[in-house]
Amino acid sequence: MQHRHGSVSLSCVVLRARGRACAVSEREVRRRAFSLLEVMLALTIFSVALVSVIEWIAVQIRAEKLAEDTTRAAILCQNILEEVRYSGNYEEETMNGAFEGHDLGFEWEYGMEETDVEGLFTIKVVVSWSDGLARKNHTIETYLAER
Repeated sequence: MQHRHGSVSLSCVVLRARGRACAVSEREVRRRAFSLLEVMLALTIFSVALVSVIEWIAVQIRAEKLAEDTTRAAILCQNILEEVRYSGNYEEETMNGAFEGHDLGFEWEYGMEETDVEGLFTIKVVVSWSDGLARKNHTIETYLAER
């Protein structure tokens, strides 16, 4: 009975320890080696898997950036809405502008219209930005009542 030890049989190791020569057949060596076809197939599978993982990471980074920008736009919309609400200056108007500083690249627009109910206004706030591929926007529309 022969036991395998690494790439050489256990009987061969024992024979070498006793000072005897050990011959490993060419057939046994070929059985242990990989063919060129097997190596190429393994590299192809590895390459496809690696490209897929890299593409998945890129998609996740773009999704995270879109989520961050959308959240930022929602906060900016809410801020403009609160500024208008607490100014108490309710009159039909449309205004727009661009943010500065940390919010550079985001633009805003709001419009206020009086409804059929006296003292009740609709306000629409839109914050827009470009993600490099397309123009995106976030909108909040609500009612405001005079105090």
